[in-house]
Amino acid sequence: MEKTSVKQKRKFFCGLLIFLFYIFNADAKGLSPSVIKKLTVKPDSTLFFTAQENGYTLKIPGADPYMVQTDLPQLPQGVVFVSSKREEYLDPDGTGGTAVHLWFTFKDTGPVKMPPLIVMVENRTYYLSFEDVTVYENPALINPETVVEFESEVTKIKTSDGRTVIKVREGEEIIFSVGLKYFVQIISFDWQIPKNSIFTDLERFDTEVNAQVNQAAGREFSNEVKKLARFSWKPLAQGDYQMPEVTVTATSYNGSRKTVRLPGYIVRVEKRSGSLFSQKGQKNRSDSVFSSAFSKPSSVSNEVKSLKISKEDCIKLAELRSRERNTFYGSSARKNRIEFEKSLGFSEGSKEARKPAVALEFVFMGIFVIAFIVFIVLGRVKLSLTFLTLAVVAAIFSFRGAFKLRTSYGIFSGGVISPVPENVSSSFLKVDGGIRVKITEKTGDYFYIESEDVNGWVEKSLVIEIE
Repeated sequence: MEKTSVKQKRKFFCGLLIFLFYIFNADAKGLSPSVIKKLTVKPDSTLFFTAQENGYTLKIPGADPYMVQTDLPQLPQGVVFVSSKREEYLDPDGTGGTAVHLWFTFKDTGPVKMPPLIVMVENRTYYLSFEDVTVYENPALINPETVVEFESEVTKIKTSDGRTVIKVREGEEIIFSVGLKYFVQIISFDWQIPKNSIFTDLERFDTEVNAQVNQAAGREFSNEVKKLARFSWKPLAQGDYQMPEVTVTATSYNGSRKTVRLPGYIVRVEKRSGSLFSQKGQKNRSDSVFSSAFSKPSSVSNEVKSLKISKEDCIKLAELRSRERNTFYGSSARKNRIEFEKSLGFSEGSKEARKPAVALEFVFMGIFVIAFIVFIVLGRVKLSLTFLTLAVVAAIFSFRGAFKLRTSYGIFSGGVISPVPENVSSSFLKVDGGIRVKITEKTGDYFYIESEDVNGWVEKSLVIEIE
């Protein structure tokens, strides 16, 4: 009996030692439930993108892979599970455990809130949160994008078709900055001076971008807006305007070059009481230079040039060009015009489209079309294709000539060019006469003219139209 009691005591103490060893070993190897509940599923990158796999990792210290199981909750719309993997890990400080890797794809951009991941550690269930992330458009698919920020107070309204209208009054200064995002490198940055306004380049900024590395795609990506320049724009006449034509050419993340422009805002300039100018012709505010309104500052000069060509010569030149426009090919009209231009010291100017020649081209086009139809009916396929080709060629020439004839041209006899259709003494640029100009707009007693050298408003009496 005594021997049996000793054996039972030994068996009890051995079991107790095994139990205590198991308890201490479990505490040393694993984590308490309260600690596990505080674990989170961390994103592998600070930047997630559409159209590619994006990874999360959950690290459970002190747990072997066989002790861990996971299950996915109901995923949000647009989120697709791709794959998962469990593996052991060992940190530099010597701690180790199990790492659970999960990969997903995201269809839509914007913030993503994932439901908790279901994790079982040694048959105990936990619900561990995913850290929030923001999904961006994949850099391989995204193009550079311009951003406009208005520093001066403007009124913005939305139209029924979704467009943005900015309301200002005549002569009010609009200060805005132009920025760019989703780009790697700036190739070029340029703008066209808008009509009927004062436009000034106020400030330029460097174009370095603090980029972050997208480890999954091996690219650098930045979603910040980088300011490029600040401008001052003062519309001087009422009406609807587009934003100034600022263009930026930049390298996108897929390596291609893209040219982007400002958003298509409509700027509605309303009439203001009073005049923008005093009776003496001085501006009420002189913080900008009028000359910048019709050409770039680097090329503007308000120096008055001597007029070398008389108005009579300009009238004769316009008459010669009108005669050239109204004669057939082979006439002496073009030759006479070229000789007269040379006598004035000009090189040979642009050719004039000839009205009779264009009309004849339309006649030939009609004949070729009729011939094509006739030979199609007769079953002569080869001949019909020949006349179809001739009809297409004639159509190209005739429509091109018609377009040229519809454009109004004239000879500028020299004088003052202004950024606005007004006689403003404080703003002028005097230009020599004899220039062939395109007339793009007519209002009252003023024409808006354009040429390779200058553009702006002039009194219509200074332009002899080519008939």
